[in-house]
Amino acid sequence: MISEIGRQTQLNAGDTWPSSGKWPEGDLSLNTETLALHCTYSEVVWLSYPGARPRIMRFKNRYLIARVHGNENISLNAQTIGRYIRKRYLEMFGHVGGAFASSSLAVKYLNNRVIVVRCGRDDVVNVRAMLTFVTELDTQPCLFQVLTISGSVRTCRTAVRNIQHPWHQMDSTIKQQDLALIDAIEH
Repeated sequence: MISEIGRQTQLNAGDTWPSSGKWPEGDLSLNTETLALHCTYSEVVWLSYPGARPRIMRFKNRYLIARVHGNENISLNAQTIGRYIRKRYLEMFGHVGGAFASSSLAVKYLNNRVIVVRCGRDDVVNVRAMLTFVTELDTQPCLFQVLTISGSVRTCRTAVRNIQHPWHQMDSTIKQQDLALIDAIEH
């Protein structure tokens, strides 16, 4: 049974969404701003119309591991690269696209010209395309080569360790410092 509470609609346990996939009839209309659906698993799903879809799951991130190719004299800094990536994303996809991606877009790791860029699952294709079209960083020519994409922090750390393994064999102190940086990669 669907019961209406103010501007919210509540689905009780065992109820199903109408098979037509349309919004419930009655006082609710296309102008409804927010619907709260209480699902059978006691999870609350907030929908915003138009173009809303149920979001029962948490927000999911993806981690792009990329290598920076360029001159040896490029000064690489995680904050500088992060700002530049956001700026390029806004240029390529506009303010609306940038607003969606800016909440999760961040550089989480930078060492030995390998970077980890976190982005939302829905934005991973756009971020990868944007990294492909980057040709300079602070007026210095450079390229970003996306090596792999990971779906979790754990697989991201494993991939970075495997990518950095030849570099770790050179010096044990460098290896320990870099492994500490890799373990510090968080959501």
